[in-house]
Formats: sequence, structure tokens, C-alpha cells
Amino acid sequence: MTAIYSILKKSEAYNPALYRKEAAAAVPANRVVIVKQALALVKRHGFLVVDDDGELAS
Repeated sequence: MTAIYSILKKSEAYNPALYRKEAAAAVPANRVVIVKQALALVKRHGFLVVDDDGELAS
């Protein structure tokens, strides 16, 4: 989720070297986020989330 969020927010192509650098610095190793929390975070930043069928995720 962190990589996807960063890619969408910055409108940049995926670069694995940059992601590893950002992830190591930004996210504590023991942090746990459930899917519901991750979806809420993405939605708060203005993204629409759709499921595999193209329907809006709840």
C-alpha cells in the first residue's frame, strides 16, 4: 500500500530503489494496518477505490 500510495501521490513511475529507501525511513517495522484502515487512508486523500469487478469498494 505504501508503494501504491507514493506512486499515485507523486504521479511518478515505480522505482524499487526509492521505495525501499522511503519505506525504511517512514514506516516503523512493527506497525500493522488492516485493510479497512488502509482503504480509509487512501479515500481520505481523494482516491476512489474499486474492486476487481470495477465496483466502488465500501
